[in-house]
Amino acid sequence: MPRLSRSYYTVPGMQRANYNRAQIFVDDSAADAKVIVGSSMSDRLDEVKLGADHVKLPFPGGGPFTGLELIRGTGRRPPVLWIETNVILRD
Repeated sequence: MPRLSRSYYTVPGMQRANYNRAQIFVDDSAADAKVIVGSSMSDRLDEVKLGADHVKLPFPGGGPFTGLELIRGTGRRPPVLWIETNVILRD
């Protein structure tokens, strides 16, 4: 994956923000972190309340499958994987 400069603290635009979030997960998160994947709903979870052992990997405008694919691509096996499901049944 091409790298963005670490000097980016805010990246405008949803697509760029998602790319930056993915890069931070790959480069900076602990290998044994508990991971939360999802969309904009899980993005709203309070990181302080979750604790330092959790990593949020939401992709607003996308969904949990993007995060799951990223985890699979890294070869990691998180000890706990939370998956946001904001629609359980749809007719």
